[in-house]
Order: sequence, then C-alpha cells, then structure tokens
Amino acid sequence: MRLIGSSYFRLFTTMMIIIFFLATLNWPLPFLAKAEAFPEYTRHVHHFINTPPYGNWTFVEKPMFPIYFNDSQISVGSNWTVLCPLRANHTYHVYFYGEWVDYGPTPDTDYDIYVYNPSGELETYHTEAIGLPEHLGTNVDEPHFTPRTSGNYSFVIRNDPRESKGAEPATFMIIENVLGNMWHEIFIEGKENDVPAFNTSWAFEFTTDSERIEVYIMVPESLDMYEARLYLMGNPEAGMGELLNEFPLAWESGLYGELNPQDYGGFNLESKEFRGIAYASCEYYGQDMFINYTSSISGKRLYHLVLIGENGGGLVKFAVKTRFEEGILTLIDPLGRVVPGNSTRMVFSSDFELKEAELYYSMDDWQNMSKVEMTVTRNWTCTATIPSQEAGSLVQYRVEALDMLDRAIILDGNYTVKYEASIDFTLDKENAFVSEIVSVQGYLSLSVENLTVRVLFILGNETSEIVAPTDVNGSWGVEFATERIGSWMVQAWFDGNNLIYEAFSQQKNFTVESAKIFVNTPPYGNWTYISKPMLPVHISESQIPVGSNYTILCHLTRGKRYHIYFYGDWVEKTSDDKTDYDIYVFNPLGELEGYHTQSAQLQENLGISVTSLNEPFFTPRQTGNYTFIICNDPRESQAAEAGTFMVVENVECNLWHEVHIQGKQNYMHVENTSWAFEFATNSSRFEVRVRVPEGLDMYEVRLYLMASPELGVGDQLKGVPLAWEPGLFGGVDQQGFGGYNLESKGFSGVASVSCEFYGQDMLINYSSPFEGNNLYHLVFLGEEGNEVIRFLVKTEFGKAFIEPLSTPLRVYPDNEASLTFISPLTDLEYSTLIYSINNWQDTVTLAMQIVDNRTAIAVVPGQQAGATVEYEVQANDILENTLMYNGSYVVKFESQINITLGTNTIASEENLTLTGIITPAVQNLTITLVYISPNGTFQQLVTTSTNGTFTGSFKVEALGTWSVQAVFSGNDLIYENSSSHVQFVVGPPSFLKLYSMYIYIAGAGIGIVGVLVFFIKKRRE
Repeated sequence: MRLIGSSYFRLFTTMMIIIFFLATLNWPLPFLAKAEAFPEYTRHVHHFINTPPYGNWTFVEKPMFPIYFNDSQISVGSNWTVLCPLRANHTYHVYFYGEWVDYGPTPDTDYDIYVYNPSGELETYHTEAIGLPEHLGTNVDEPHFTPRTSGNYSFVIRNDPRESKGAEPATFMIIENVLGNMWHEIFIEGKENDVPAFNTSWAFEFTTDSERIEVYIMVPESLDMYEARLYLMGNPEAGMGELLNEFPLAWESGLYGELNPQDYGGFNLESKEFRGIAYASCEYYGQDMFINYTSSISGKRLYHLVLIGENGGGLVKFAVKTRFEEGILTLIDPLGRVVPGNSTRMVFSSDFELKEAELYYSMDDWQNMSKVEMTVTRNWTCTATIPSQEAGSLVQYRVEALDMLDRAIILDGNYTVKYEASIDFTLDKENAFVSEIVSVQGYLSLSVENLTVRVLFILGNETSEIVAPTDVNGSWGVEFATERIGSWMVQAWFDGNNLIYEAFSQQKNFTVESAKIFVNTPPYGNWTYISKPMLPVHISESQIPVGSNYTILCHLTRGKRYHIYFYGDWVEKTSDDKTDYDIYVFNPLGELEGYHTQSAQLQENLGISVTSLNEPFFTPRQTGNYTFIICNDPRESQAAEAGTFMVVENVECNLWHEVHIQGKQNYMHVENTSWAFEFATNSSRFEVRVRVPEGLDMYEVRLYLMASPELGVGDQLKGVPLAWEPGLFGGVDQQGFGGYNLESKGFSGVASVSCEFYGQDMLINYSSPFEGNNLYHLVFLGEEGNEVIRFLVKTEFGKAFIEPLSTPLRVYPDNEASLTFISPLTDLEYSTLIYSINNWQDTVTLAMQIVDNRTAIAVVPGQQAGATVEYEVQANDILENTLMYNGSYVVKFESQINITLGTNTIASEENLTLTGIITPAVQNLTITLVYISPNGTFQQLVTTSTNGTFTGSFKVEALGTWSVQAVFSGNDLIYENSSSHVQFVVGPPSFLKLYSMYIYIAGAGIGIVGVLVFFIKKRRE
C-alpha cells in the first residue's frame, strides 16, 4: 500500500509546488546550502515565506529529511511551521537540536514547539527552559511520537519572546523509528525515466547496542531494488551525536551528508552518493537482500536504513535483527491456581516476532497427548486454551512456535488442578503479659477431618510452631504462652495435599507488654518490669509509703555503661520536705551489688558500686535482670513524694557502637524495633553517623536535646547532666528541649534522618545553639529487615592526620620498598597506597596492612633504576576522617668508590698521582677529587674510563699532613657516594729540587767558561 497514493494528495502536492515557486520569486533563500545540494531533498522539501496558510513554513512530503534553520531565521517572537504527513500508530523520532542548545549558565535561545494533528487540534506542546532541547515524544517518558490519526501534522516552532534573546541555528528532524527483530512493510517503486518517483526512496532509523546487525529485505517479484544502505548516524558514548530521554540523536552534520573519518554520517537518498557503512543491491526482480554488519565500536548506536528502488513496484518487507540468542517464550500471566471444572487459558509472549505456534498437552507424562492450535496475536503473543481437568491432575504442556526467521522456540511447563481452600482464626485477646495464655480458634473451609494446620507465632527472628488437626467440620484450636516481650504475629498455614491447594490466613497480632506494674504479686510484691533500659518509670506521690519498698526489674548487659538516676519532686534543697528514698541494687544472682543511702532529699548516686562513689555510671558485671529496690527509709523520711526512675545506656563519643535493630511486623513494633541511648557533650557541633547493613531499612534516627544544666534545664549529678524530667515523658519546652518518645509518629527531635532504601547509611549533622555540657538522647527506629547497625557520635573534627614513620633512604633496582605510616591521634579503619612511576599517567593501588590499629604498612614492588616512585596514602580513621600523605622516592644503583696513592709521603713541589675505581663501571662519570691541605681545600674534576677507573694528579706545596677523597654526586641511575679519606705527608723539597737553580746556574757558568777557553785557544793557534 502506498503511503499517500490518492489523486487528492497529488493535486495537493502540485498546488504546494506551484505556491512554492510563486512564493520564492522574490525570496532570498535564508537557508544554508546543506541538504539542498541533494535532488531528493529539493524534490520533497518545500519552503514558504509569508505564504498562507502558515506564513513561514516548510512542507516535508516524507518524514526522513532534516530541516536546517539558519541563524536569525526564526527571530525572537516569531514562528516557523513544519508540515509533514504521518501515519497513525507508526512510531516517529522527532527532535529539534543544534547550536541553540546550551546547557551553560547563560543560554540565549529558547525555542518552544506546539504539535497540531490533521484536524488542527493541539495534540502536545513542549516548552522546556531556555537552552534546553524539547522532548517531542507522545508523553514525557516516551522518546518517540505516535500519531493517533493519519495525515499532515504541524510542528510550530516558536522563538519564545519571554525568555529568548537570540535565534541560533537549529535542525528539525522527523523519521520513522522501527523496532528490531520484527518485520515491517513499505511500498517501494522504481524510477520513472531514471527519475526517482515519490516512493522510490524511504528511510528509517533504529538503535541498538548489539555489535552484530543483520538486515533482511524481502523483495516481491514485481520489484527490482537498486540498493539497501546502512548509515551509522550517532554514538553519544563516543561523542558523536547527543542523547535525549536516554535515546541517541544523530550527529547533526551527518544528516546533511557529511562524513567523518570514523564513517559517521553521510546520510543521503541519492543513487550515486555515499552508500553507507554497509549495503546490498539486487541483480534481478524479486531478489531478496541481506546486510550482515559487525560494528567495531560499542555503545548504544543510532543507524539509518535507506531503501532505494530501481524498477517496478511492490510491498517490501524488512527486519533488523539485533538479537542472536535463542528466542524465549514467557507465560504472560501466571496461572495461579487451576480448579476443577475450569478451562485454562494461557497467553505467551515472545521476544521475537512470531510466525505460528502450537501447544501440546498430556495428562499421563506424555504417554498420550493432545494438540491445541494457538492464535498468534500482534505477531508477539500466542494464546491457547486447555479444557478443564479433574482434581489431582498434573497437566504437562509444550509450546512449539516459529519466529520471524522460521527458527523454533520451545517452552515446556506444567500445572496442577486442585480444590481451593481458605483458613481463618480468632484470638481471645490482643494484649497479654508474660506467661499468660493466648487462645487461637480457627477453621478450614473444606470440611475434612484430620488435615494438619500449622500455627506460627513469630517475634522478630524467633518462630514458635504448634500443630493442630481439623475435626469433621474443619475446625481446629491451639493455646500459646510466652516469656518473650513484644508484638507477636500469628498466622495459620495448611500445606496442602494432592487434592487441595495450600492455604494461609491473614496475619493477626497480639502484644506481650514490655513493662507491667504488679501489685501485691510475687516475687517482689509491688514492682515494675522493664524489658529494655530506655523507658522512664514514674513513681506517683504516695506510691511508696514511708517504710515500704518498690522494686524495678530491668534487663542489663554485662560490660555496657548505663546511666541510672532517680530524681523528681522528692529531691529538695530546703529543710521543709522530708522524703528519703534509698536504693539497693541486686545482680541477676540475687547478690547485693550496691546500696545508695544518701541523706533525706538528696539524689542517690547509682554508680558502678558502693566503693566507687564518684563513678556516675553503672557497669553490670553480669548479663540478666538487675533488681533496683527503692526503699522509703522510715528512719528519716516523713513523706512519699513523686519521682522518676530512669535507666538508659550511655555511649562514649568518638567511638563506634553497635545495636540490633528489627523492622516492624504488620506495622507494629517488635522487641528490637526501637532503641535509645544517651550521650553528653560540650561540643556545639557534632555528627551522628549510622552504618546500615543491606538487610535493614531504617525508619528514622532521631536526636533529642534533653538537658542543659548551665541554662537551668535538667539537673546534674557527678558532673553528668540528667534529663529534664517532663521531657522524658514527651513534654517539649519552647527551646526544643525534651519530646523524647519511641513511637513512629511522635515528635522527631531537634534533628532526624530516615532511609529511602535498604542499606542506606544515615548522617545527622547538628550544631547546637546552646553552650555547655548538654545531654542528648539518640533514638533508632527500624522499618523492615533485621540487622546490627553501627553508629558513632563524632565531636572531634580536623585534628587527625597521618605521617610517615619511616621512608626509604635508598631503594635499589628490583628491591621492594617498605613504607610505614602512623596515625598519632586516631585508630585507622582501612588504608590504601596509590603509586605511579610515570607522573600519575598510570597508577597502582595497594591495600595497606594495619597493625596496632594506628600503623599502616605498604610494600611497593621493585622498580627499574631511574624510576621516580610518587605515592599517595589515603586512609580512613574510625571517625570517618580522610587522612592523606604524599611523597616520593627514586630507585638507583648503589655505588662504591675506592682510591689509592702511589706513595704515602711526597716532597713539596712534586705531583701526587692518584688512581681510583667506581662501581658500577660507567664511562665518563665525573668524579670530584677533594684535597685538604694545611692551607685549605682544593678540588679537581676527573672522568672515568670504560672500566670505571679514573686518575688524578695534583702538585702539592704546603708542608704537613694532607688528605684526599673522591666524591661522586650521583645521576639519574646511580646514587651519590664518596670514598674514604686517604692521608699522605708532604715533606721539604729534595736537595736537587731545593738547589736545582743554583746547580743550573753553576753548570751554565762552567759551560760558558769552557766555551771561551776553547775559542781563545783556537785563536792563539
């Protein structure tokens, strides 16, 4: 079928062309001559200036040509319309980009785009901020545009006068996008008198990250194709083209035929132009074509597929194959439970386009089987219906399908047919106390006797199970009692059998209270039990009459540090009120561990023991229930006033701590869902760091400001602040003190932080507006999961550092270098050393060994001579400070120098001859000979020979003891070194040396006299 083949369209096109020529008689053509150089472009793209019905507009006859807009072509405040025929339910990639796109701080141009359907109705509009490209998809999440109806769509490009300051160049592109691994159709016709017809050429785009691509083209007998071409148009990961909505856009210049050295671009529809990175052609009518291409580059790439006809006409089918593994069939909707009397309809989806499919099923393990013809729908799904079967049947089935390329896709599966059942129960109470019985009565919907029901009682990671049989009516019942405190979840299960599906009930909850007040109850009479040390206990007025006791029982852990205090109205500093509470502490074995009997009206110091009266905290020696007996001393007390007993774990700052946190069960807190701690600090700034493991999602971490004794909020005992009493019970003052609570929806404190996902670490960065030693409560609330978290209250900042304990003085070739560093102030958690031997172009990372918690050691492998090893130490301490140190060393050969003298004594004015040798033996090394005489120091430079030897000669003058030393200053490959000092003695000159001049003169005189005598004698003769 032709895209547009009606006589109306041909008349419309002819009219548009006539209007175009009329409109361009006096039109200066503001476009740059890019795509206009291609005849196919000028044949199907028409530009109009000040011409009805749109004013300035461009008509694109087929959606595959880029439209270039010059600088200032769409001036600020003006519009330009692009008109293009599109087909309903086809997918098009529409984008508008170019130089005008500017992600910087001062963009100039803001183009908005409005899309109108063939009826002139506004279908979408796109008004991104200035400088940002418009997303022209059908919706905000879809990169492509899918028309609802067929016809001419109008894309109105407006240069928004409200924000725009310029009119920079741009490209508008629209092209049909085709999915891979399925067949598509397009009508192609050959040229007429060697001139392309309307349907001679068509282009499509597709994207893939597959390096291998196969293009199949099925050509009808009535058509001879000229060519099929593949163009590589974009690869944002390689810097070619852009990415919008996670979808590649073409390299802009490549749309206009330009080709870069890596063969990107070159897009055209001309017979004699660039043929793309791969192509195929026909030799005769009806010859199918095949392109087999393997890319040498990776990444999500954009391709254009161009089809060009030669002779004849017909409907071409084509497919782009990008997947080469076996096809997969998937059952779209899980069958769930199949019950007797119901047929079973199954719908399967494929990741390849399907051609046909059949289903076979068997009731007797394939001894016999039946066949069901399947319906292939939309080429991607196939459907079959298997008739109803009896309860207890196992139905095995096999789907055999052929994909688009006649390859077999097979899927095997099975399902069972059983009766459906339901189960439910009731609890006799929702709140219970320790050891109290909870009764569960339930029923199973099928009235079958002696079916087994499992009843699960779950608290955190602890599960208790009780089994109950059903009676003839399906009823059952159990009873449960527990010593564990918390919110218990109850659920009933029937595991099913060969005729009945398994069933489970809804979850129901009951709470075993964490603290209960017992009145006249053994073993303590009047007492309160606290399961976790973080809840205040209020003692009301007259609750403990003079002469009576009250016991508080609390579970404590050995070695932990607890802050325990008892204060309130009964603590007075006047002489009027006379209440005297004494406290006796017994360990889990019932032994007296401490007693505290201050005078009337004075707070009891509940420190570690009787003998450590100055210790503000209590540290249990054992794990278990500690007993605190509060006695209203009849010897001194005259009243029973109100008070508060508080026990909470105190954590030290700048150290890591751990606590087990559980998520909620059915939105209810369980035993370890909430935990609380206190700490005191005079630091106005601190951080709370929480490391959450992958198995836990935290609800919240909260920080409560509980006391500031210097401001008069809360008390102080033994130098440690005590919480403002109303704040322990949720009261909040105007300055934000108090509000302490452990409920999810309560006051969240002066600072809080929560998790968005499992394993997300948390950080509270808090600066207090109050000076002095302030008391805080830190509360942890779990959401889901069950893990141990680590937390740290950090109050020290910027003090930690790391320094070298030893550095290598000389490192020789191929020898390892041991580098040691120390953190003087804080313990280290981990440390790495990164080194490079080529000025950080390449690096190697070494894990450092940590010893004594503060010392980090790394061993750098041996290197070649001449190497300069630069290194950087990166360490983290327990306070999560990053500690760094940078250094370097060089690797050279070791050298040795020896010298010898011809004599140890020499006369003045004579030359001293010295010989020496250096190892390693290298020619032309410069050696400095340093002579030290009684009159000063002298130097002489000599060079080595090929065997490393050298020679020096020096004329000595001053009498006395001399020394000489050979010094090598080193070079890029050899370390510096020097010989030992060699001494020699310079004595007086020799007789000949001392009187040589006189001897010479005397000899000369004798010679002269002899000559005169000779001549005189001759003359006389």
